[in-house]
This record gives sequence, structure tokens and C-alpha cells, in this order.
Amino acid sequence: MMKKCPDWRFNFSDDWQGKLLNEIFEKITQKNNQKLILNVITNSAKYGLIKQNDFFDKEIANIENIENYYIINKGNFVYNPRKSNMAPCGPIKIYNYDDSGIVSPLYLCFKSKEEIKLTYFQYYFESNTWNRYIYRNGDIGARHDRVSIQDKNFFDRNIFIPSLEEQKKISDYLTHFDKALTAQ
Repeated sequence: MMKKCPDWRFNFSDDWQGKLLNEIFEKITQKNNQKLILNVITNSAKYGLIKQNDFFDKEIANIENIENYYIINKGNFVYNPRKSNMAPCGPIKIYNYDDSGIVSPLYLCFKSKEEIKLTYFQYYFESNTWNRYIYRNGDIGARHDRVSIQDKNFFDRNIFIPSLEEQKKISDYLTHFDKALTAQ
């Protein structure tokens, strides 16, 4: 029988709950049809979700081609299927700005359906466990620099998650550890 929680844990007695990602998250499909949002965001493995003008030295998106871009809001996740050394199966990052933004239709955008600790899931999506899942369930495509995974396969991932309180403790610990490591 598969164990429902890791050996090393904070002091909690409850088992982790098994859920499919599609029980926790839903895909964002709202598009910028009216071209009302001009805040174009890119997803960088190194810098996270940032304004496209701050990342590229030229304008990629413009008023003529943004009607199919997805609208994202604070707390939404964005998956960029482009591989890099820092994100071998593509980065998934949290949008942390108050103003709505728009992202390329090449990205998969999703938001939580329940209360979660966002940074806990950010760490999960950066883990080797997640990368192995994407690698094994992605489709082979014509582009060598991108992972192609169907939405159904992406959201059908079964994971075990701790209580909200334990999510917070784990993400706080990992954040503290990251800051200490960066300081070194």
C-alpha cells in the first residue's frame, strides 16, 4: 500500500489527502477579447512572471495580437512549456501583482478552486517529482525546446497534499531555507 505522507514531517497527525490536480485547480480560459488589458507578462524560469517589456529588448506582443492572450490575476499560476536549464520541463510560476495581466496563448494558466498555500504548490511544481511526471506524460512534438502535454494529462495528476496548516509550515521552511542558501 502506498504511504500517504512522507517519512519526515512537521508534527501533524493527519494523513495527506489524495486528490487530482483538477480537484484543486481549474484552467483559466478568459481571453483579452476586448483588448482592455495591455499589461503583457512573460514567464521566465529565472525571474518568474514579469512584464514582457522588462524581459525582452523588443516588443513581442502589441495591440494587434493580444486578443487571444489569457487574462491572469494575482494568485494565478502560469505554465510555460518552454524548457530551460532552470526548468527542464518548463516553469510554473505564481502571478504576484495586483493589476491584471495577459499572457501568451502558448501558456497554460490555472487557478485554485479551494484555499491553498500558493508557495507550497510553487515548490511542488519546481520539484523533481513534478518534472518526472511532465516528462513521462508529455507528448513528443516537433519542437525540441518545448514540452507538449495535453490539459487532461496535466490536470489528471494524482498527488497527496497536507492540510493547509502543514502546507504553510512546509512552504515557510523551504522559503527560509532558500533565503539562507541565497545569502550564502
